[in-house]
Amino acid sequence: MNDFEPEWYNRLKGSPVNRRTFTSDHMEEIQQKASRLRAVNIQKQRARRTRWMMAAAAAFAIIAGLTLYHSKLGSLASEYWKEITVRHVPPEPVDPPKKIENEPKEQEKLIPLKIDAASGVLKDVWPIDDVKDISVYNDQTGEKIEIPKERQYVVIQALAWTDLVKAIALNQDAGDEKVTLALQMEDGTEYAIPYSPEQNTIDLGGGLYYASDKILLLVKGLLEPGSRLAELDRVLEQARVEYSADDSPKIDDSFMYDFRRLLIDGSDYIEWQTRLAAYSDVQPYRYFDSMGEKLDTMGEYGGADNLIALNSQLVFASSQYKTVDGVGVGSLEDEVLKKLGKPNLKTKTGWGYKSGDYVRFYLYFEEGVVKYMSINMPS
Repeated sequence: MNDFEPEWYNRLKGSPVNRRTFTSDHMEEIQQKASRLRAVNIQKQRARRTRWMMAAAAAFAIIAGLTLYHSKLGSLASEYWKEITVRHVPPEPVDPPKKIENEPKEQEKLIPLKIDAASGVLKDVWPIDDVKDISVYNDQTGEKIEIPKERQYVVIQALAWTDLVKAIALNQDAGDEKVTLALQMEDGTEYAIPYSPEQNTIDLGGGLYYASDKILLLVKGLLEPGSRLAELDRVLEQARVEYSADDSPKIDDSFMYDFRRLLIDGSDYIEWQTRLAAYSDVQPYRYFDSMGEKLDTMGEYGGADNLIALNSQLVFASSQYKTVDGVGVGSLEDEVLKKLGKPNLKTKTGWGYKSGDYVRFYLYFEEGVVKYMSINMPS
């Protein structure tokens, strides 16, 4: 065993309290150091607590911000997804309406008018006076066209005076072009009368009969509004309405014109009837004249140089036809007054000139310009 003992070891063998170490000054110094140490520890704890609180606040702010961001992002994403879903997801298929085979057209649901009488006029064998409303069906398109109330008299009068013997059509083939006249009665019953604009005939169940020229003009006006006959019907109807108005001017019988001034191209109505035979470009229609109780022919003559023959009236639609004073289609109102003189009957659309006992010469205006010129058959 090593007998060497260092000096410090010898000192440890002595009494630890041989020298006073915990004096009052020493104790006070120790207390001050302890106090300073506690203060330092408290400051460190406060600093750590402050840093922790700031870190917690920052973390909370970050979390709240991320939450709000993700909430908005989620909302936007939801809206976007909804949009693209609505945009791109096809709608649920809807079964198309089932087509009923051989479903009847509206006009086919009407009651066909059938007249069994062998003579007389229609108004005597069928209650035409009970008709409340009239419309037209286009059989090819199925379109229903209402006839204005003020024009329904045309159909009623023409049907009422249809002679069941004298109006029988020479050709009993109605052709392919057809419409249906729908007549609604006071009791609600609806009857159907097939009508052929191509032949100007009506089917009364027992055969075909010629209609009047006015029915042809009316139907042409409804179905073919751009045709010549439709245009003429519109102007003549406007003139009729003005003549029939309660406040319309009456015929001034205080003067009359020399008939020679009212000839057209030097010819009167009778002479023009002979001249029409020379026209090769003609589209004739047969019609029943209830006043004369006979069949007659109306139509468009002359192509572009249009002359239209109606019942007891010849209508000139070309500027090539003139009176002896030079009045014709295209003349202005002031020009007519200067060349021909004031009319015996005057409305905005129609001016009438009297020769003999009746007004037989007419001018029809549109926007102050002569649109048509006409002469009537002498009574």
